Amino acid sequence: MKLWQTKSSQKLDPFIEIFTVGPDLIWDKYLLPFDCLASAAHAFMLQKQGYLKVGEFQKVKKVLHEIYSKAHARQFELKNVEDSHSAIEGLLTHRLGELGGKIHLGRSRNDQSATTIHLFAKDELLKIRKALLTLIEILQSLAKKYAETPMPGYTHTRPAMVATLGHYFAAFAETLSVDYVSVQAAFEAVDRCPLGSAAGYGTSVAIDRKLTAKLLGFEELQINTLSAQLGRGQVETTTLGALTNVALTLSRLANDLIYFSTPEFDFFELSDVIATGSSIMPQKKNPDPLEIIRAAAGMLVGAHTQTATIVKGLPAGYQRDLQLLKQPFVQGVKLSKHSFQAMQIVLQNLKVNSKKLEKAASDTHLFAADLANELVLKKGLSFREAYRKVKESYTHAGWRGVIEFDDVPRFDPVKQIRSKKSDGMPGNLRLDVGRKWLAAQSRKMAGETKRFENALEKIWQL
Repeated sequence: MKLWQTKSSQKLDPFIEIFTVGPDLIWDKYLLPFDCLASAAHAFMLQKQGYLKVGEFQKVKKVLHEIYSKAHARQFELKNVEDSHSAIEGLLTHRLGELGGKIHLGRSRNDQSATTIHLFAKDELLKIRKALLTLIEILQSLAKKYAETPMPGYTHTRPAMVATLGHYFAAFAETLSVDYVSVQAAFEAVDRCPLGSAAGYGTSVAIDRKLTAKLLGFEELQINTLSAQLGRGQVETTTLGALTNVALTLSRLANDLIYFSTPEFDFFELSDVIATGSSIMPQKKNPDPLEIIRAAAGMLVGAHTQTATIVKGLPAGYQRDLQLLKQPFVQGVKLSKHSFQAMQIVLQNLKVNSKKLEKAASDTHLFAADLANELVLKKGLSFREAYRKVKESYTHAGWRGVIEFDDVPRFDPVKQIRSKKSDGMPGNLRLDVGRKWLAAQSRKMAGETKRFENALEKIWQL
């Protein structure tokens, strides 16, 4: 029997039951541990408010902890139930009789679901932030290691100017640090507790919402009860939007690594620990993880679009449309985390062909813009006049006689790199700035993780 049914209720059409439940139970297995934690916090609050006796709370907590432990180990089966909330209340009632039904006092499945999503998102975003900071650290280390390794810089997929491999890796480290700000903002958005908002319009039962928020390790209470329900969809779109930003950056890095590791470039070699082979062509060494990371960005864009279009135009209050947020949200979050882990492994095992990079960076055509600058500095020409002279003298074979090379320095990639010494240029990466930022963010993230984990652990000690 459903939580909303009575003995006199007409039986739901079997197809409608399957249709409305959908694939929810597949995704609820990831949310079930947090549902147990929220239920335990709510039950403790009911005890404090005098609605449950101490002994009753301890019995409820014991069963909830059993479910939590099995769910955490992915050993709790969800079957023949409408959702995870029904499974929890059903087992409590089976084990404890009417006591099992007492803990729903002062809440709805709406705020129960919202709280579960907030807790799941908070837990996953903390893990994602850690993984993202690790990825940035790896890129910073590569930037330091190859700070003086010449590399062609490209625009429009054509060789443009001489740069360094360190400059390249530092660029992605900094870009991901900007993406990290979006992820941090998403974390702050979900770090607000909707529990006790009931179906959006509160409850006539006197409850202590501040207590449950504190027990569950939330920084703030989502005060307006209707806002707590309007937040359903907001959490998903905000989180997936931030993760999409990261995925787009990783997709660009993955695409570069795919092409720069081809025999035509041969700048990098992909390790055997990440490359797969062909079932028919023995010589193949395929960059499958990078291709999946590239495709995952498209999946994240799709998931974000799905959640946004589901929420768009919905009236205030709960609507069953919101149930369909679960799949793209949980799937998108998990895919993001796995993509970060895969990229870490790729970069940690990446082999750099420095000689190939140096040879490619020695092409005199990469000297064009610097040559124009030299004509300005040595000959007193305006930049535009110098630009025209260099362009007129350019051929695919090199430079012809319009420019007297005796009057300008010969092309030297290392010298040109060192001449670019303003902040952030190939000759002055300012990696110290990124390292300081990384250290500060790592401390902050570690502190937030510890506070959250400690709060959740203490729930079972109440």
